[in-house]
Amino acid sequence: MPYYVFRITQPTRLLKNLELQDTCETYKEAREIARNFRMRQEPGDRPSIN
Repeated sequence: MPYYVFRITQPTRLLKNLELQDTCETYKEAREIARNFRMRQEPGDRPSIN
């Protein structure tokens, strides 16, 4: 089962944009990729990685 890692931005209160960052075969791999993206984010960076 594929797992997807997205970068989520919210330009307005009602609208969210999803930007595909990576696709993984295992949950563990996707979790590590998401954690690495979050660690590299600047403290004031608004987009979330899920």
